[in-house]
Amino acid sequence: MELVTGNIVNTERKFIIRPNSNNYWLYRDWIHHLGDAKEDYWIEQFYIGDIKYRCITVEESSGSFFDDGETETKVVGYTKNVKNGNITNVMEISEQEYNEAYKYADCIVSYKNRMSYVTTMNGNEFHIDDDYYTTTGETIIEVSGEHLEEFNPPEIFEEVTGNPYYSAKAIYDRLVEFVKRNR
Repeated sequence: MELVTGNIVNTERKFIIRPNSNNYWLYRDWIHHLGDAKEDYWIEQFYIGDIKYRCITVEESSGSFFDDGETETKVVGYTKNVKNGNITNVMEISEQEYNEAYKYADCIVSYKNRMSYVTTMNGNEFHIDDDYYTTTGETIIEVSGEHLEEFNPPEIFEEVTGNPYYSAKAIYDRLVEFVKRNR
């Protein structure tokens, strides 16, 4: 996996799984039909004001298919993201800069596992990010690509595009409030 930096256009549709105990299994079945994830990595993130800091890691196994090797976590890189409308400027930063900023975030971070898929629907290719926030238990599905109106989500999805409650910043802010209430 490579670290992506520069100005990134955030044109996407965002979904959650409709709240129903059976929908989670239907969702897992839908994900299974997308095939193997193209990327699977972890994102540790926090905010200072509106600036998002991230540490991206991958897990690598030292063993073969038949040998249970040890799993090692490898840092891909650190970024500082500044959002301006639907464009995010992603800059690579040093571990030291990340750690200095971390101190100002009251040492509270949000963790999510991102699994990325690519699928074709109605002749259009879509990139699907399945984000599971381990710190809050929320799953957010982000879909990007040309002709987003052609993406037909399964009935188990509820569209939350444009709903600020489901932004990464709002999820982080809810986590901060929870931690502060329970300290």
